[in-house]
Amino acid sequence: MWSGVILIIVGAAVGSPGGGLLCMALAALCALAPIVVGPTGPRIGGVVILLIALALAAQLYPLYQKELDRMHERAIRQPSSEQMPSPVPAK
Repeated sequence: MWSGVILIIVGAAVGSPGGGLLCMALAALCALAPIVVGPTGPRIGGVVILLIALALAAQLYPLYQKELDRMHERAIRQPSSEQMPSPVPAK
């Protein structure tokens, strides 16, 4: 359960939306173990961690989509190696 809390903190501190989303997904996975097999106290804590991780992931997802769109646009705009002029051989 504590690893989920640490991953939420790290995910909030990461500058990249993709990295933050990954940390939130891992935090949600870490919160599932106490929910499934833990006693009542850790189950409640696991549910709280799970809800926080899912809420933060929902906020990060649109930023992640924008980041992917920008990366896709940059990949399309870069010329391919076939269109690049060949270097002039040195004499």
